[in-house]
Amino acid sequence: MFNATLGFVALLAAAAEAQPSSAPTQTPPAEQPAAPEVVKPEAPKAAIKPPPPPALRGFAWFEDKVKEGPLHYAFYYAPDYVAVATMGLLTVGLLIAPPAPARKAAWGPAFNPDNRDTHDVFLPQYDGVIGRPFKKDTVPSWAPPVVGNGALLATGVLAFATSRSFRKVHHFLLGAAEAQLATQVVGELMKSSVGRLRPDYRDRMARYYCAPGNSPPSGVDCAPVREEARELESQGRSSSEVWISLREFNDGRRSFPSGHAFNSFATATYLALFLGGEFVWGESSTAATRLPAIAAQIAAMTAAGFVAGSRLTDGRHHAEDVVVGAGLGAGMAAAFYFLHFDLQGRPYVRSLSFVPFAAPGALGLGFKGLLP
Repeated sequence: MFNATLGFVALLAAAAEAQPSSAPTQTPPAEQPAAPEVVKPEAPKAAIKPPPPPALRGFAWFEDKVKEGPLHYAFYYAPDYVAVATMGLLTVGLLIAPPAPARKAAWGPAFNPDNRDTHDVFLPQYDGVIGRPFKKDTVPSWAPPVVGNGALLATGVLAFATSRSFRKVHHFLLGAAEAQLATQVVGELMKSSVGRLRPDYRDRMARYYCAPGNSPPSGVDCAPVREEARELESQGRSSSEVWISLREFNDGRRSFPSGHAFNSFATATYLALFLGGEFVWGESSTAATRLPAIAAQIAAMTAAGFVAGSRLTDGRHHAEDVVVGAGLGAGMAAAFYFLHFDLQGRPYVRSLSFVPFAAPGALGLGFKGLLP
């Protein structure tokens, strides 16, 4: 039985092999052409800076040391620091002991205290030129520098708080100091060299020469000021309010240009330029900063205009004195601002590189860099 079953299974297997297969025959797919291999370009390798030749290693070391940090400012800005210190000393000296005004005014009436000739002073055509009364200043002389420097310091603190840039604040304060001091030195020297008489000069002559102990030159009318002195004494007040010192009298020949005008416009213009570059048109400005900054710019220039205008209403200056003084201050401010900042308010970075060069029959060392 076991053998028969095996034989039957063998027969069935042989029959199955003899019959054709009913499953469809699959044709292998045609081979597709291989896509061309894309060769990716190799990423450029970073350039390796060759080491400097032995002759330049000392210069390369120095260049690296002054690239940033305290040594950077000490090296690149040493001329600025020396200039600020020098101009500061000159300013103090000019304010404490101003040079004697010119004996002959550059234009207009003149008075020489040495010969006491009053011919020019009392000519009728000069009644409206130097015949104004002497009065106290609406804006004291100390106000423009004190208020202006306070505004500059506050702006510097604000700039550092918003940008956290020491370089920006350094350039801002350095440029402001240079602008103010250069304006002051140039303006004070112009005042003494031009020697123009102030609009209140006749009254100054009376208040100086008619004081007790002084002898007035011919033509000076002492009656009005002496009557004013007696009136004050009758009220129990000191008559010293009427008289002026020799310094105030000599200052009457230092009208051109206006010191109040060049001081206030130097500060206001520099402040307006920095606010513009930082908060209005510069790359770091935003919609939120523009309106307040524009308002501050308008306030600064308006204050400067008020100070300059008060010199006209007080009878301290002629119109030309104020216009030229304002132009001097604004021009100095713009010059020193753009010495340290570009049009977008970005501070310049001073740099210097030493490079060798060769010429037929010669070798040398040159340098290149940015030294605004």
